[in-house]
Amino acid sequence: MRIASAVPYVLAASAALGLAGCEELTSALNGDCTTYESEYAVELDKSGELLPTISASSESFPMALVLNQVAINDLFARLSDTQLPVLSESIRLLGQEVTLSVQPEIPLLAIGGNQACIDCLSASVPFSLGVGFNNAEPPTRGGIIDVQMPVGLIPEGDRKTILNAGFESLQVTGITADFGDVGNTAVTALEPLLTTLLEDWLRTRFQKQPIATLDSWTLGQGEVLLAGRGPFVYPDSGTMVIAMQSNLPTDAGTDLEVQTALPEGADIGIVFHPNLLLAMSRRMNYEGVIPSDVDDAGNSAVGDGGTMSVTLQQMNTTDDGLLQTSARLWRTDSFCGTADLTAALGLTVEPGTFAFSVQDVQIADGQGFGSLFTNDWVAGSFMDSLLTTLDFTVNYDQVFGGEVEEQSQMGAFQANIDGRGVSVFLNVPGN
Repeated sequence: MRIASAVPYVLAASAALGLAGCEELTSALNGDCTTYESEYAVELDKSGELLPTISASSESFPMALVLNQVAINDLFARLSDTQLPVLSESIRLLGQEVTLSVQPEIPLLAIGGNQACIDCLSASVPFSLGVGFNNAEPPTRGGIIDVQMPVGLIPEGDRKTILNAGFESLQVTGITADFGDVGNTAVTALEPLLTTLLEDWLRTRFQKQPIATLDSWTLGQGEVLLAGRGPFVYPDSGTMVIAMQSNLPTDAGTDLEVQTALPEGADIGIVFHPNLLLAMSRRMNYEGVIPSDVDDAGNSAVGDGGTMSVTLQQMNTTDDGLLQTSARLWRTDSFCGTADLTAALGLTVEPGTFAFSVQDVQIADGQGFGSLFTNDWVAGSFMDSLLTTLDFTVNYDQVFGGEVEEQSQMGAFQANIDGRGVSVFLNVPGN
């Protein structure tokens, strides 16, 4: 650091300490800078660490996606044909040729199955039915077949996970069909044929059907990933929870308390443990997405020996709606030392992103040069600039993008911070 750039701090510190503080000031400006430099390098390297693999476990996880039935059906409909084929089969019955004509519609999915498979998805498949005799044009009537099938997550490499409905393993749980005025004998013969026709079509047409493509979270420069695991089906709350695992190392105790219910009016919830947000922030700081170096005025700067550097230390949620955070300022040149800051992060939701902003900053501790910092100083123009540097956003459409690139963005609904973590709630487009 150039001597001239330190003059404002030296003059301010001298005035604040008076003659009695000269010895402390001299000591602060002549500390063991090699130690601070080494400690900062270790801290920075730790912030850049990544795990070699993403955990396959769904027993404990730092993030979750919570989907309601509206969200699941919306995503399923986007991935399915809008015009489904007409199915046709003919049989000889009582000396006549009888043709069964069926046109299914997009299945309507429901969360939960019967007692044989509570954590299945159910589907009601509306269809148009025609029964014709001897090549006569059949009148069209309505019907519904009810089925259930398991649901699962299948990784496609590290960057995508497919949420599948296992139609190839579906079970028929009921069928309602209007055969018109045909006799009982004809109904008895045609109903099993109708069931088989629809069942075979569903199994082949929607075999391992993707309900949604979950793009792995790509944070910062793209090396940080989160991938879906599970899922868990909660029929009582009408939701499905997808566990998200990361290649970011997190502190011990990073087990998310899952919120299985969504607020009224929300279709999708994204829930974070604060330790995951801390790991994300540290990594973005390491990569420079959140600038790690600030100049003497608090503005972002390229490290040139004349800057202070910032590392993030802790994040904890409380029931007051704020994310309590601590950070450390480092100066490792000849005027070296550290200053520990505490702050509260507020959360705002904007189209496509949610953003954290810093407030209520205080000096908690200082060593070396940092021992001269005061709360009055951090409340001034330096901190105004530094807060702009530390603000960051996370793109939630990147987490839950789906296969169709041109689809509308998820709509922001609300955001909460409480003792369980940070929650962002969204709506599917048009809902």
